[in-house]
Amino acid sequence: LASAITSNPGGAYALAGNYDASQDGTYADAPVATTLTGSVEGLGNIISHLSIDHHKGGRAQPLIGLFADIGSGGVVAGVRLHGLDFKVSSGKWIRGDVGGLVGSNDGTLFDDETAGKIWTKVVEETGGLAGVNEGSIVSSSANVRVAGAGGGGLVAGNYGIISLSHADGAVNCGSGLVDNNEGNISESYATGTVTCGTSGMILGGLVGLSQVSGDINNSYATGSVTGGPDSELGGFVGEDDTTIEDSYSTGVVTGGTGALVGGFSGTNGTFTDCYWDTTTSGTNQGTGLGNTTGLTGLTTEQFQSGLPAGFGSKVWRERANTDDGLPYLINNPPAK
Repeated sequence: LASAITSNPGGAYALAGNYDASQDGTYADAPVATTLTGSVEGLGNIISHLSIDHHKGGRAQPLIGLFADIGSGGVVAGVRLHGLDFKVSSGKWIRGDVGGLVGSNDGTLFDDETAGKIWTKVVEETGGLAGVNEGSIVSSSANVRVAGAGGGGLVAGNYGIISLSHADGAVNCGSGLVDNNEGNISESYATGTVTCGTSGMILGGLVGLSQVSGDINNSYATGSVTGGPDSELGGFVGEDDTTIEDSYSTGVVTGGTGALVGGFSGTNGTFTDCYWDTTTSGTNQGTGLGNTTGLTGLTTEQFQSGLPAGFGSKVWRERANTDDGLPYLINNPPAK
């Protein structure tokens, strides 16, 4: 595959069957190093046990994943990566983008999934599926244990579109789905725990920092968030500088001395029909600065008694035997 894309980056390719990459040994960089501008169809086939161990110092700027870079117009669909094991480290801070599937995406990822673990040290952005997304990610998922500052369960930095996607892996010193959001997130969720003892971090069950140019709607987070001193911590978002609509969180949120701790958000923001679970979060405070308009606390029983106000029945549904009776997304149901 790497050889074919090197010869013709704009070509169309498909995986003919499953492949056990353990026979390749451990790669030092992305196996597919050439920018893909064509298409790769996985057809649901599984690439298992892909291993990368990248160790370089100085000013190296690695793009690490199965693919280093997917360019504008490039498409990767239906690829399954299971049992991935990536290590990326350096003696010095390096500007690098690391993702299970791709380091940097400017194209389209559709119906892709990753599972395994990624460990990085002094690397800028690490995501379970993609390090950086400036394109589109649709109907994709990651169940990857991500360890590295600035990490995201699905994507570290989102500057494009994420929809109908989810992340289920635990994240150390990052956030459940996306660490830094300057794009659009819709109908997506995260279930993994978020932990970091470092002071001054911005951590959220779904998103760490959601900036002015980004927006989030019809999404939720259920994982716990545990942060260190002087941090901004929220069950859904650490710091909100944009608009969040029709979303909720349920995870317990705890922090060290001086931390801003909110059931939904670490700081005040602009919220419309947003909610947090006062029973499971352990707090009656919606944000680390108190309560604010557009953000309402509900008990677990109230959540289970019917869709909250503003949650559209064409997007959300509740069933007693699904997701503990909590609201879930019709077109992106909980992973089994």
